[in-house]
Amino acid sequence: MRSYNDNLRAHTPMTPVSGATRDEVGEARARLIRVMVGIAWSDRTLFQKVVWVLLSAFCWLCGVGVVGFFSGVVLLVFSAVTGVPPEGNYDGAHGTCPMCEFVIHGAFSIGVIGSTALLGWTMANREREIRRLRALSNGQVRQEYDAWCDLKRRLAAQEQRRRDLDYQAERIGFWTDHYLRRGEPR
Repeated sequence: MRSYNDNLRAHTPMTPVSGATRDEVGEARARLIRVMVGIAWSDRTLFQKVVWVLLSAFCWLCGVGVVGFFSGVVLLVFSAVTGVPPEGNYDGAHGTCPMCEFVIHGAFSIGVIGSTALLGWTMANREREIRRLRALSNGQVRQEYDAWCDLKRRLAAQEQRRRDLDYQAERIGFWTDHYLRRGEPR
């Protein structure tokens, strides 16, 4: 049984497909693109769309909270550095602190805008990449897939190297501490 990548390798625009029908090559091409980038919005089922929207809404809410929290901290530090006290013109009974309102509204606004921009950019970038890959010939899709696999392998090798170095550093620290303790008089 030939793999999908083998089917694409066997097919070039100048030669007929050997051992695979055009539908098999098209399916193999679609699978490679799905593995590399994901499923296009237009190709998703209703269930997949609903799940994606719910997950995106959850990520958006988490992003709003995280970005809002950190931007609130930044705005509070900014108010402390500029010398504007947090209580501002607060009269205690009939109003709210203008600086506190600024921090709360500013942090929430930054969180909403930042999370929306990130989510929109991610979705648009994925769709653009899918359209770009669909426009390529079979040989070019295969080359892109090979480059993507090489990148994944390099990243995995870098991660493994980092783990090895972390382990070595931990062991060096352990043995250094061990021998330093042995040299101490008791």
